Formats: sequence, C-alpha cells, structure tokens
Amino acid sequence: MELFLRSMRHCFAQFNEFPVNVLYQYSDMRYQDGYSKLAWLSDFPKNVNMVKEISFQGDLIELLSKRNPYTVFFVDDMVWKERFSLKGGNFSSFTNDPDVLCLSLRLMRGLQYCYPLDTFNEMPRFDYENKWFWQGLVGDYGYPMSLDGHIFRTGDILDMVRSFKYNNPNRLEAKMALNPLHERQKMVCCDISPVMNIPLNIVQTSWNNRHGSLSSLNLNKRFLSGERISTENIYGIKNSSCHQIIDIKFEQYG
Repeated sequence: MELFLRSMRHCFAQFNEFPVNVLYQYSDMRYQDGYSKLAWLSDFPKNVNMVKEISFQGDLIELLSKRNPYTVFFVDDMVWKERFSLKGGNFSSFTNDPDVLCLSLRLMRGLQYCYPLDTFNEMPRFDYENKWFWQGLVGDYGYPMSLDGHIFRTGDILDMVRSFKYNNPNRLEAKMALNPLHERQKMVCCDISPVMNIPLNIVQTSWNNRHGSLSSLNLNKRFLSGERISTENIYGIKNSSCHQIIDIKFEQYG
C-alpha cells in the first residue's frame, strides 16, 4: 500500500485533486501495526482516506458516489510505473465515445502474456486511438470489468455494486465479469500503461489467484523495521504482461 500511494503520487498528475479511499482489513495485529505506521508517516498524503472494513459491500457502497462521474478501483499488488494525466488524449477518447466501456490503465499494445491464466493473450485490432472491440477475445484484452486499474463511468457500475451479492473484491469482480455492459463494445488504453500488478503473494483465502512466493508477513516485518520497496527498477519498466513478478529491491525510509 505504501508503494502504491507513493508511486501514484509521483506518476498521476492530478493526484492531489481527488480523494483516494483505501478500504482495508487485516487478519493479524502485526498488519494493523503496518497500516498504523503507514498512516503516521510524515509524508502521508492528506487526500487519502483510510477506511477500516466492517462490511466490504456496505463500505464500498458508502464510498462509491454518483457525484463522481468516473470511478477507478485498484488492488493491493498494483504499482504506478509511468506518468499519466487526465488531460491526455486517452482519457478524452474514453469520455467522448459512448461505445467505450473503460479506459484500461494496465493495458497497452503488445502485452502478449496473460499471467493469471498462464496463456497468451488474443491480440486485438487497435485503431489509431488505441481502441479495440473486446467481445470474444481471450485473455486480458477481452476482460473489461477488471478492478485492476480500469476507469469506468460511475453510472455504468453503480447498480452492479449495489445489487450484486459479494463479500470481497474477487467475488465482486467475478460477478461484474459475468455481467459486462455489452452495449459498450470497445475498450481503450494508453500508449504506455501507467500501472502494473506485481503479484508477489496472496492476502486472501477465498480465491486461489496465481502468485509468487514473497510472503506478506515478510514484507510487513521489513516495513515495520524501516524498509520499503524501492522504485529503482519499477519506474519505466518495460513489462510484457499486466501481471509480472520482478526482483524486489528495498530501501530505508523515514
């Protein structure tokens, strides 16, 4: 979480203009200590709202506001790696075209490998604005309802979040994936994806997602002892998949 917020503030041009809601939970008091230390860092962003989960669905409904025309979800293993601005052409390509379901911040041209499925992506035919028809494609380019960095129109997903039954992010995404908005036939992405997933471990028990072997307990222990993940080999990385395990480097902080 510290890495995600730090990299987002560095890469997202409008970071300070919007509230960032962090819905979190912990299974061990050592993780609570980690969240507490994060919130008390001297450079902790003032626009970040930490919300301790009571009921995932109820809390999410409270946080999702129809006053905001657009909504984007992120998950715990994501990091920002490239600059991104809402004033760029990719965002306007999304907002000005009612056929586009979402702007994917994790996709770009040429990501041939789908890590979660351990298979090759079916490559779409892009137009000059990086748009493509997603229906029927196998892999990441045919998966518009991801909660990993896809910007949606809030009105498109509000009824789903309110009416589906779920108790964690994985079940919500599964329900959304089974009920995509087929009337919006396209997706759009950036020339270079600003975010990626680094699936080092797994922090829930309801979904056996593919992952690496660096334990969350180890990461939390190092964070509490004054170490954090370095962005030295993250910013500008030329990833070949939306999800990619890389060598993790640490640095001292505070």
